Amino acid sequence: MLANPDLVSSFSHRFGHWLTVINDWLIHFSFLEVAFWVAAAWFFVGLLRPTPVEPSVGPLAPHRAETTLTSGPAPLYSAYRNTLVTVIGLFAVYLVFEFQSLWFREFPKGFHFSGYAHEGAAWLTFALGLATVMLSLIFRGDILSDERLPKLKRLAWIWSVLNLLLAIAVYHRLCIYIGFNGMTRMRMVGFYGMTAVVVGFGLAVWKIARQRDFVWLFRADLWALAAAFYLYALTPVDLIVMRYNVARILAGDPAPSVQVSVHPIDAEGIRELFPLIECRDEIIREGVKALLARRESEMTGENHRTGKVFSKWE
Repeated sequence: MLANPDLVSSFSHRFGHWLTVINDWLIHFSFLEVAFWVAAAWFFVGLLRPTPVEPSVGPLAPHRAETTLTSGPAPLYSAYRNTLVTVIGLFAVYLVFEFQSLWFREFPKGFHFSGYAHEGAAWLTFALGLATVMLSLIFRGDILSDERLPKLKRLAWIWSVLNLLLAIAVYHRLCIYIGFNGMTRMRMVGFYGMTAVVVGFGLAVWKIARQRDFVWLFRADLWALAAAFYLYALTPVDLIVMRYNVARILAGDPAPSVQVSVHPIDAEGIRELFPLIECRDEIIREGVKALLARRESEMTGENHRTGKVFSKWE
Protein backbone atom coordinates (compact mmCIF):
# COMPACT_ATOMS: atom_id res chain seq x y z
CA MET A 1 0.00 0.00 0.00
CA LEU A 2 2.84 2.40 0.85
CA ALA A 3 4.25 1.87 -2.65
CA ASN A 4 1.12 3.40 -4.19
CA PRO A 5 0.27 6.98 -3.11
CA ASP A 6 -3.32 6.77 -4.37
CA LEU A 7 -3.95 3.72 -2.18
CA VAL A 8 -2.39 5.48 0.80
CA SER A 9 -4.63 8.51 0.24
CA SER A 10 -7.76 6.38 -0.20
CA PHE A 11 -6.99 4.22 2.84
CA SER A 12 -6.21 7.28 5.00
CA HIS A 13 -9.48 8.92 3.96
CA ARG A 14 -11.56 5.83 4.71
CA PHE A 15 -9.72 5.10 7.95
CA GLY A 16 -10.22 8.68 9.10
CA HIS A 17 -13.91 8.47 8.17
CA TRP A 18 -14.43 5.31 10.23
CA LEU A 19 -12.54 6.79 13.17
CA THR A 20 -14.86 9.78 13.05
CA VAL A 21 -17.93 7.52 12.87
CA ILE A 22 -16.73 5.43 15.82
CA ASN A 23 -15.85 8.53 17.82
CA ASP A 24 -19.27 10.09 17.14
CA TRP A 25 -20.91 6.83 18.12
CA LEU A 26 -18.94 6.43 21.35
CA ILE A 27 -19.49 9.96 22.65
CA HIS A 28 -23.20 9.19 22.99
CA PHE A 29 -22.42 6.50 25.57
CA SER A 30 -20.67 6.70 28.90
CA PHE A 31 -17.39 4.89 29.53
CA LEU A 32 -19.01 2.72 32.21
CA GLU A 33 -21.71 1.59 29.80
CA VAL A 34 -19.17 0.60 27.15
CA ALA A 35 -17.09 -1.23 29.79
CA PHE A 36 -20.24 -3.09 30.88
CA TRP A 37 -20.84 -4.16 27.25
CA VAL A 38 -17.29 -5.48 26.96
CA ALA A 39 -17.61 -7.43 30.22
CA ALA A 40 -20.99 -8.83 29.16
CA ALA A 41 -19.55 -9.95 25.83
CA TRP A 42 -16.60 -11.60 27.61
CA PHE A 43 -18.86 -13.61 29.92
CA PHE A 44 -21.16 -14.46 27.04
CA VAL A 45 -18.29 -15.99 25.06
CA GLY A 46 -17.14 -17.82 28.18
CA LEU A 47 -20.55 -19.38 28.65
CA LEU A 48 -20.69 -20.48 25.02
CA ARG A 49 -17.25 -22.10 25.15
CA PRO A 50 -16.13 -22.64 28.75
CA THR A 51 -12.61 -23.75 29.55
CA PRO A 52 -12.79 -27.20 31.15
CA VAL A 53 -10.84 -27.61 34.37
CA GLU A 54 -10.19 -31.23 35.23
CA PRO A 55 -8.31 -32.56 38.26
CA SER A 56 -5.05 -34.11 37.26
CA VAL A 57 -4.82 -36.41 40.30
CA GLY A 58 -7.25 -38.16 42.64
CA PRO A 59 -10.26 -40.40 42.17
CA LEU A 60 -12.06 -37.88 39.99
CA ALA A 61 -9.25 -37.70 37.49
CA PRO A 62 -10.46 -39.03 34.12
CA HIS A 63 -8.86 -42.16 32.75
CA ARG A 64 -6.88 -41.45 29.62
CA ALA A 65 -5.38 -43.94 27.31
CA GLU A 66 -1.65 -43.72 27.02
CA THR A 67 -0.69 -42.33 23.68
CA THR A 68 2.68 -41.85 22.21
CA LEU A 69 3.12 -38.49 20.57
CA THR A 70 5.66 -38.27 17.85
CA SER A 71 6.78 -34.89 16.64
CA GLY A 72 8.61 -34.26 13.42
CA PRO A 73 12.14 -32.89 13.36
CA ALA A 74 10.87 -29.43 12.37
CA PRO A 75 8.07 -28.25 14.68
CA LEU A 76 7.77 -24.95 12.77
CA TYR A 77 7.19 -26.61 9.40
CA SER A 78 3.47 -25.80 9.40
CA ALA A 79 4.12 -22.18 10.32
CA TYR A 80 6.71 -21.83 7.53
CA ARG A 81 4.40 -23.50 5.01
CA ASN A 82 1.48 -21.26 5.95
CA THR A 83 3.70 -18.19 5.77
CA LEU A 84 4.91 -19.06 2.26
CA VAL A 85 1.38 -19.79 1.07
CA THR A 86 0.22 -16.44 2.47
CA VAL A 87 2.98 -14.36 0.91
CA ILE A 88 2.56 -16.17 -2.43
CA GLY A 89 -1.10 -15.15 -2.44
CA LEU A 90 -0.27 -11.61 -1.33
CA PHE A 91 2.43 -11.12 -3.97
CA ALA A 92 0.28 -12.63 -6.71
CA VAL A 93 -2.63 -10.29 -5.97
CA TYR A 94 -0.36 -7.27 -5.70
CA LEU A 95 1.51 -8.02 -8.93
CA VAL A 96 -1.80 -8.22 -10.81
CA PHE A 97 -2.64 -4.78 -9.41
CA GLU A 98 0.85 -3.49 -10.27
CA PHE A 99 0.70 -4.58 -13.90
CA GLN A 100 -2.84 -3.32 -14.34
CA SER A 101 -2.16 0.11 -12.85
CA LEU A 102 1.32 0.99 -14.16
CA TRP A 103 1.98 -1.01 -17.32
CA PHE A 104 0.76 -0.34 -20.87
CA ARG A 105 -1.12 2.85 -20.09
CA GLU A 106 -0.94 6.58 -20.66
CA PHE A 107 -0.40 8.46 -17.41
CA PRO A 108 -2.84 11.32 -16.86
CA LYS A 109 -1.79 14.90 -16.28
CA GLY A 110 -0.79 15.42 -12.67
CA PHE A 111 0.24 11.78 -12.16
CA HIS A 112 2.33 11.46 -8.98
CA PHE A 113 5.55 10.31 -10.66
CA SER A 114 7.71 10.95 -7.61
CA GLY A 115 5.40 9.05 -5.28
CA TYR A 116 5.07 6.00 -7.51
CA ALA A 117 8.49 5.80 -9.15
CA HIS A 118 10.66 7.16 -6.36
CA GLU A 119 9.10 6.47 -2.97
CA GLY A 120 7.10 3.52 -4.30
CA ALA A 121 10.17 1.86 -5.81
CA ALA A 122 11.95 2.25 -2.48
CA TRP A 123 9.13 0.50 -0.62
CA LEU A 124 9.02 -2.36 -3.13
CA THR A 125 12.80 -2.72 -2.86
CA PHE A 126 12.37 -2.92 0.92
CA ALA A 127 9.77 -5.68 0.40
CA LEU A 128 12.23 -7.60 -1.78
CA GLY A 129 14.94 -7.26 0.87
CA LEU A 130 12.49 -8.44 3.52
CA ALA A 131 11.70 -11.49 1.36
CA THR A 132 15.42 -12.27 1.27
CA VAL A 133 15.59 -12.19 5.07
CA MET A 134 12.44 -14.32 5.33
CA LEU A 135 13.79 -17.06 3.09
CA SER A 136 17.07 -17.05 4.99
CA LEU A 137 15.27 -17.48 8.31
CA ILE A 138 12.99 -20.26 7.08
CA PHE A 139 15.55 -22.55 5.47
CA ARG A 140 17.91 -23.21 8.34
CA GLY A 141 18.26 -25.50 11.35
CA ASP A 142 15.84 -28.40 11.82
CA ILE A 143 13.86 -27.63 8.68
CA LEU A 144 16.76 -28.81 6.50
CA SER A 145 16.47 -32.36 7.88
CA ASP A 146 12.70 -32.54 7.59
CA GLU A 147 11.42 -35.10 5.07
CA ARG A 148 8.83 -32.57 3.89
CA LEU A 149 11.54 -30.11 2.84
CA PRO A 150 10.95 -30.60 -0.95
CA LYS A 151 7.36 -29.37 -0.58
CA LEU A 152 8.57 -26.29 1.26
CA LYS A 153 11.19 -25.68 -1.42
CA ARG A 154 8.54 -25.77 -4.14
CA LEU A 155 6.67 -23.02 -2.36
CA ALA A 156 9.93 -21.08 -2.03
CA TRP A 157 10.60 -21.39 -5.80
CA ILE A 158 7.10 -20.07 -6.56
CA TRP A 159 7.66 -17.11 -4.23
CA SER A 160 11.07 -16.53 -5.79
CA VAL A 161 9.49 -16.20 -9.24
CA LEU A 162 7.02 -13.68 -7.85
CA ASN A 163 9.89 -11.76 -6.25
CA LEU A 164 11.63 -11.69 -9.62
CA LEU A 165 8.50 -10.17 -11.15
CA LEU A 166 8.44 -7.67 -8.29
CA ALA A 167 12.03 -6.70 -9.10
CA ILE A 168 11.04 -6.17 -12.74
CA ALA A 169 8.20 -3.94 -11.51
CA VAL A 170 10.70 -1.85 -9.52
CA TYR A 171 12.96 -1.45 -12.57
CA HIS A 172 9.90 -0.44 -14.56
CA ARG A 173 9.00 2.23 -11.99
CA LEU A 174 12.53 3.63 -12.19
CA CYS A 175 12.27 3.71 -15.97
CA ILE A 176 8.93 5.56 -15.68
CA TYR A 177 10.63 8.22 -13.55
CA ILE A 178 13.53 8.52 -15.99
CA GLY A 179 11.12 8.78 -18.89
CA PHE A 180 9.29 11.55 -17.05
CA ASN A 181 12.14 14.06 -16.76
CA GLY A 182 15.46 12.42 -17.46
CA MET A 183 18.35 10.73 -15.70
CA THR A 184 20.12 11.80 -12.51
CA ARG A 185 22.89 10.53 -10.29
CA MET A 186 20.43 9.31 -7.67
CA ARG A 187 18.50 7.34 -10.26
CA MET A 188 21.75 5.64 -11.19
CA VAL A 189 22.21 4.91 -7.49
CA GLY A 190 18.69 3.46 -7.50
CA PHE A 191 19.59 1.06 -10.31
CA TYR A 192 22.75 -0.07 -8.53
CA GLY A 193 20.98 -0.41 -5.19
CA MET A 194 18.09 -2.35 -6.67
CA THR A 195 20.48 -4.64 -8.52
CA ALA A 196 22.38 -5.29 -5.28
CA VAL A 197 19.10 -6.28 -3.58
CA VAL A 198 18.22 -8.59 -6.50
CA VAL A 199 21.66 -10.20 -6.32
CA GLY A 200 21.19 -10.64 -2.56
CA PHE A 201 17.88 -12.38 -3.16
CA GLY A 202 19.50 -14.61 -5.77
CA LEU A 203 22.18 -15.54 -3.23
CA ALA A 204 19.46 -16.46 -0.72
CA VAL A 205 17.87 -18.75 -3.32
CA TRP A 206 21.29 -20.27 -4.04
CA LYS A 207 21.75 -20.81 -0.30
CA ILE A 208 18.50 -22.77 -0.18
CA ALA A 209 19.30 -24.84 -3.27
CA ARG A 210 22.82 -25.72 -2.08
CA GLN A 211 21.96 -25.82 1.65
CA ARG A 212 24.60 -23.26 2.58
CA ASP A 213 24.75 -21.80 6.07
CA PHE A 214 23.88 -18.26 7.12
CA VAL A 215 27.53 -17.24 7.49
CA TRP A 216 28.10 -18.04 3.80
CA LEU A 217 25.09 -15.92 2.83
CA PHE A 218 26.22 -13.01 5.00
CA ARG A 219 29.70 -13.03 3.44
CA ALA A 220 28.28 -13.32 -0.08
CA ASP A 221 25.91 -10.40 0.54
CA LEU A 222 28.81 -8.28 1.79
CA TRP A 223 30.73 -9.09 -1.39
CA ALA A 224 27.71 -8.14 -3.48
CA LEU A 225 27.31 -4.85 -1.61
CA ALA A 226 31.03 -4.06 -1.97
CA ALA A 227 30.86 -4.86 -5.69
CA ALA A 228 27.96 -2.43 -6.09
CA PHE A 229 29.99 0.35 -4.41
CA TYR A 230 33.09 -0.39 -6.48
CA LEU A 231 31.21 -0.53 -9.77
CA TYR A 232 29.42 2.72 -9.02
CA ALA A 233 32.74 4.38 -8.16
CA LEU A 234 34.22 3.19 -11.48
CA THR A 235 31.20 4.18 -13.56
CA PRO A 236 31.37 7.54 -15.39
CA VAL A 237 28.01 8.49 -13.91
CA ASP A 238 27.76 12.10 -15.08
CA LEU A 239 28.90 11.17 -18.59
CA ILE A 240 26.11 8.58 -18.89
CA VAL A 241 23.54 10.84 -17.24
CA MET A 242 24.25 13.90 -19.36
CA ARG A 243 24.66 11.95 -22.60
CA TYR A 244 21.21 10.45 -22.08
CA ASN A 245 19.61 13.77 -21.16
CA VAL A 246 21.23 15.61 -24.08
CA ALA A 247 20.05 12.93 -26.53
CA ARG A 248 16.50 13.32 -25.21
CA ILE A 249 16.62 17.11 -25.48
CA LEU A 250 18.01 17.05 -29.02
CA ALA A 251 15.26 14.59 -29.96
CA GLY A 252 12.68 17.24 -29.05
CA ASP A 253 11.89 16.39 -25.41
CA PRO A 254 12.80 19.39 -23.20
CA ALA A 255 11.88 17.72 -19.88
CA PRO A 256 15.42 16.45 -19.04
CA SER A 257 16.75 20.02 -19.28
CA VAL A 258 15.71 20.52 -15.65
CA GLN A 259 18.37 17.97 -14.65
CA VAL A 260 21.01 20.03 -16.48
CA SER A 261 20.11 23.20 -14.61
CA VAL A 262 19.60 22.03 -11.01
CA HIS A 263 22.21 19.29 -10.45
CA PRO A 264 25.99 19.60 -10.11
CA ILE A 265 27.88 18.27 -13.12
CA ASP A 266 31.51 17.12 -13.13
CA ALA A 267 33.98 17.48 -15.99
CA GLU A 268 32.83 14.26 -17.67
CA GLY A 269 29.28 15.53 -17.85
CA ILE A 270 30.12 19.09 -18.88
CA ARG A 271 31.71 18.04 -22.14
CA GLU A 272 28.50 16.20 -23.09
CA LEU A 273 26.60 19.52 -23.02
CA PHE A 274 28.35 21.08 -26.02
CA PRO A 275 25.88 19.65 -28.60
CA LEU A 276 23.15 21.65 -26.84
CA ILE A 277 24.76 24.85 -28.11
CA GLU A 278 23.05 23.99 -31.41
CA CYS A 279 19.69 23.16 -29.76
CA ARG A 280 16.64 24.58 -31.52
CA ASP A 281 15.09 25.65 -28.23
CA GLU A 282 16.43 29.15 -27.57
CA ILE A 283 15.95 29.00 -23.80
CA ILE A 284 17.88 25.72 -23.50
CA ARG A 285 20.55 26.88 -25.96
CA GLU A 286 21.23 30.16 -24.18
CA GLY A 287 21.01 28.53 -20.76
CA VAL A 288 23.65 25.95 -21.69
CA LYS A 289 25.88 28.69 -23.09
CA ALA A 290 25.58 30.58 -19.80
CA LEU A 291 26.30 27.38 -17.85
CA LEU A 292 29.42 26.66 -19.89
CA ALA A 293 30.58 30.27 -19.60
CA ARG A 294 30.18 30.18 -15.81
CA ARG A 295 32.07 26.89 -15.65
CA GLU A 296 34.88 28.35 -17.75
CA SER A 297 35.02 31.37 -15.47
CA GLU A 298 35.22 29.15 -12.39
CA MET A 299 38.01 27.07 -13.93
CA THR A 300 39.92 30.17 -15.01
CA GLY A 301 39.66 31.64 -11.52
CA GLU A 302 40.75 28.37 -9.96
CA ASN A 303 43.73 28.14 -12.31
CA HIS A 304 44.62 31.75 -11.53
CA ARG A 305 44.59 31.10 -7.77
CA THR A 306 46.59 27.91 -8.23
CA GLY A 307 49.16 29.76 -10.31
CA LYS A 308 49.57 32.32 -7.54
CA VAL A 309 50.22 29.57 -5.00
CA PHE A 310 52.83 27.93 -7.22
CA SER A 311 54.56 31.25 -7.94
CA LYS A 312 54.70 31.99 -4.20
CA TRP A 313 56.44 28.69 -3.46
CA GLU A 314 58.84 29.23 -6.36
